Amino acid sequence: MAKTVSGKVKKTPPSQVSNTRYDFIELAETEPDLGVPTTNGYVLASNADGTRSWVNPAAIGGAGLASTDDLTEGVTNKYFTVGRVSYEHTQGAVSNSWVINHNLGFQPNVTVVDSAGTVYEGEIAYNTNRNSLTVTFSSAFSGIAYLS
Repeated sequence: MAKTVSGKVKKTPPSQVSNTRYDFIELAETEPDLGVPTTNGYVLASNADGTRSWVNPAAIGGAGLASTDDLTEGVTNKYFTVGRVSYEHTQGAVSNSWVINHNLGFQPNVTVVDSAGTVYEGEIAYNTNRNSLTVTFSSAFSGIAYLS
């Protein structure tokens, strides 16, 4: 690896980094620090050539795709939409056992609040189909479960 007088090295393109970089990384295979976004709420996005940047999440919102494989080269990834990664369940009937069919395809985090906004902790049982779960509480109440 050739170094300049300053000690700097040219960055290796993502397609040419070594397979052993997770064991031993060369300086040329490291990334510059991206820092923090200039605006709160921005997310990190990447294109196919490995260029990454901070973007407004509204710019990547929209209709979900079946998978990221549905994207043509250079198209903004709209796979991770709010509907694909989060779910809000309203439990109208007072109960100490809430069955939630979320259809997210993964085991989400769960935050439960009652109608007054008090956060409750319960025992979460994830079903084997990865699309539903049951939360059991020590007392019965109604409220909202936020899944993500």
